[in-house]
Amino acid sequence: MLSGLFACIIRLTSQQYSEPDGPPLAASDPVASGHPNSLNQLTKRQIMTYDNIVLAVQDLSLSQITDLIAELEELKEHKARKAEQNLIDEMSEKAAKLGLSMDRILVQAKGSQRKQKSTAMYQNSDNPRQTWAGKGRKPAWLQEALAAGKSLNDFKV
Repeated sequence: MLSGLFACIIRLTSQQYSEPDGPPLAASDPVASGHPNSLNQLTKRQIMTYDNIVLAVQDLSLSQITDLIAELEELKEHKARKAEQNLIDEMSEKAAKLGLSMDRILVQAKGSQRKQKSTAMYQNSDNPRQTWAGKGRKPAWLQEALAAGKSLNDFKV
Protein backbone atom coordinates (compact mmCIF):
# COMPACT_ATOMS: atom_id res chain seq x y z
CA MET A 1 0.00 0.00 0.00
CA LEU A 2 2.62 2.54 1.00
CA SER A 3 5.46 1.02 -0.98
CA GLY A 4 5.56 4.10 -3.21
CA LEU A 5 5.82 6.34 -0.16
CA PHE A 6 8.64 4.34 1.37
CA ALA A 7 10.54 4.16 -1.90
CA CYS A 8 10.16 7.90 -2.39
CA ILE A 9 11.28 8.73 1.14
CA ILE A 10 14.19 6.33 0.93
CA ARG A 11 15.34 7.74 -2.40
CA LEU A 12 15.04 11.35 -1.30
CA THR A 13 16.59 10.93 2.12
CA SER A 14 19.01 8.04 1.71
CA GLN A 15 22.01 10.27 2.35
CA GLN A 16 20.54 11.18 5.76
CA TYR A 17 20.34 7.60 7.00
CA SER A 18 23.05 5.48 8.46
CA GLU A 19 23.08 1.95 9.70
CA PRO A 20 22.91 1.78 13.51
CA ASP A 21 26.70 1.40 13.84
CA GLY A 22 27.82 2.23 10.33
CA PRO A 23 28.52 5.03 7.90
CA PRO A 24 25.78 6.86 5.97
CA LEU A 25 24.33 4.92 3.08
CA ALA A 26 25.95 5.61 -0.28
CA ALA A 27 24.04 6.14 -3.53
CA SER A 28 25.22 2.71 -4.71
CA ASP A 29 23.48 0.97 -1.79
CA PRO A 30 20.27 -0.97 -2.51
CA VAL A 31 18.31 1.56 -0.47
CA ALA A 32 19.30 4.42 -2.73
CA SER A 33 18.56 2.34 -5.80
CA GLY A 34 15.03 1.55 -4.56
CA HIS A 35 15.67 -2.21 -4.35
CA PRO A 36 12.49 -3.95 -3.06
CA ASN A 37 14.33 -5.69 -0.21
CA SER A 38 16.05 -2.49 0.89
CA LEU A 39 13.31 -1.65 3.43
CA ASN A 40 14.47 -4.61 5.50
CA GLN A 41 17.88 -2.99 5.87
CA LEU A 42 16.54 0.10 7.63
CA THR A 43 14.67 0.26 10.88
CA LYS A 44 11.29 1.96 10.99
CA ARG A 45 12.77 4.57 13.32
CA GLN A 46 15.34 5.50 10.67
CA ILE A 47 12.73 5.76 7.93
CA MET A 48 9.79 7.26 9.75
CA THR A 49 11.17 10.21 11.65
CA TYR A 50 8.92 13.19 11.24
CA ASP A 51 11.72 15.57 10.25
CA ASN A 52 12.96 13.23 7.51
CA ILE A 53 9.46 12.82 6.11
CA VAL A 54 8.94 16.58 6.05
CA LEU A 55 12.27 17.06 4.30
CA ALA A 56 11.42 14.36 1.76
CA VAL A 57 7.96 15.73 1.02
CA GLN A 58 9.32 19.22 0.37
CA ASP A 59 11.21 17.88 -2.64
CA LEU A 60 8.16 16.18 -4.17
CA SER A 61 6.24 17.47 -7.15
CA LEU A 62 2.58 18.45 -6.82
CA SER A 63 1.40 15.19 -8.40
CA GLN A 64 3.63 13.15 -6.08
CA ILE A 65 2.24 15.02 -3.07
CA THR A 66 -1.30 14.38 -4.31
CA ASP A 67 -0.53 10.66 -4.66
CA LEU A 68 1.06 10.62 -1.23
CA ILE A 69 -1.97 12.28 0.35
CA ALA A 70 -4.25 9.71 -1.28
CA GLU A 71 -2.10 6.85 0.06
CA LEU A 72 -2.03 8.39 3.54
CA GLU A 73 -5.82 8.88 3.55
CA GLU A 74 -6.21 5.22 2.60
CA LEU A 75 -3.85 4.22 5.40
CA LYS A 76 -5.72 6.46 7.86
CA GLU A 77 -9.05 4.85 6.96
CA HIS A 78 -7.53 1.37 7.23
CA LYS A 79 -6.09 2.13 10.68
CA ALA A 80 -9.39 3.64 11.86
CA ARG A 81 -11.33 0.55 10.73
CA LYS A 82 -8.76 -1.69 12.42
CA ALA A 83 -8.90 0.29 15.68
CA GLU A 84 -12.70 0.17 15.61
CA GLN A 85 -12.68 -3.58 15.05
CA ASN A 86 -10.13 -4.07 17.83
CA LEU A 87 -12.35 -2.09 20.21
CA ILE A 88 -15.41 -4.12 19.24
CA ASP A 89 -13.50 -7.37 19.72
CA GLU A 90 -12.20 -6.22 23.11
CA MET A 91 -15.66 -5.15 24.26
CA SER A 92 -17.21 -8.40 23.03
CA GLU A 93 -14.61 -10.40 24.91
CA LYS A 94 -15.21 -8.46 28.15
CA ALA A 95 -18.99 -8.82 27.75
CA ALA A 96 -18.66 -12.56 27.19
CA LYS A 97 -16.55 -12.89 30.36
CA LEU A 98 -19.37 -11.23 32.28
CA GLY A 99 -22.01 -13.35 30.58
CA LEU A 100 -23.53 -10.40 28.72
CA SER A 101 -24.37 -10.02 25.07
CA MET A 102 -23.25 -7.00 23.07
CA ASP A 103 -26.86 -6.47 21.96
CA ARG A 104 -27.97 -6.03 25.57
CA ILE A 105 -25.12 -3.60 26.27
CA LEU A 106 -25.87 -1.53 23.16
CA VAL A 107 -29.60 -1.35 23.93
CA GLN A 108 -28.84 -0.10 27.43
CA ALA A 109 -26.30 2.42 26.13
CA LYS A 110 -28.72 3.79 23.54
CA GLY A 111 -31.49 4.04 26.11
CA SER A 112 -29.37 6.09 28.48
CA GLN A 113 -28.47 8.59 25.74
CA ARG A 114 -32.01 9.50 24.77
CA LYS A 115 -33.04 13.03 25.52
CA GLN A 116 -36.44 13.61 26.96
CA LYS A 117 -38.64 15.78 24.84
CA SER A 118 -39.42 19.12 26.44
CA THR A 119 -42.93 19.63 27.71
CA ALA A 120 -44.99 22.11 25.73
CA MET A 121 -45.66 25.31 27.66
CA TYR A 122 -47.46 27.19 24.88
CA GLN A 123 -49.99 25.98 22.32
CA ASN A 124 -51.48 27.56 19.23
CA SER A 125 -55.23 27.95 19.86
CA ASP A 126 -55.92 27.75 16.11
CA ASN A 127 -53.86 24.58 15.61
CA PRO A 128 -53.32 22.54 18.84
CA ARG A 129 -50.59 20.45 17.20
CA GLN A 130 -48.35 23.54 17.12
CA THR A 131 -46.61 23.88 20.46
CA TRP A 132 -43.57 25.57 21.94
CA ALA A 133 -41.64 24.56 25.05
CA GLY A 134 -40.50 28.11 25.76
CA LYS A 135 -36.91 27.34 24.78
CA GLY A 136 -35.06 28.70 21.78
CA ARG A 137 -36.59 30.93 19.12
CA LYS A 138 -40.29 31.56 19.15
CA PRO A 139 -42.03 29.72 16.31
CA ALA A 140 -43.47 31.75 13.42
CA TRP A 141 -47.10 31.18 14.46
CA LEU A 142 -46.36 32.64 17.92
CA GLN A 143 -44.38 35.59 16.55
CA GLU A 144 -47.24 36.45 14.20
CA ALA A 145 -49.79 36.27 17.02
CA LEU A 146 -47.65 38.44 19.31
CA ALA A 147 -47.19 40.97 16.49
CA ALA A 148 -50.98 41.03 16.10
CA GLY A 149 -51.29 42.16 19.72
CA LYS A 150 -51.86 38.91 21.59
CA SER A 151 -50.06 38.14 24.85
CA LEU A 152 -47.77 35.19 25.50
CA ASN A 153 -50.08 34.24 28.39
CA ASP A 154 -52.91 33.73 25.86
CA PHE A 155 -51.09 30.61 24.59
CA LYS A 156 -50.01 29.12 27.96
CA VAL A 157 -50.97 25.46 28.30
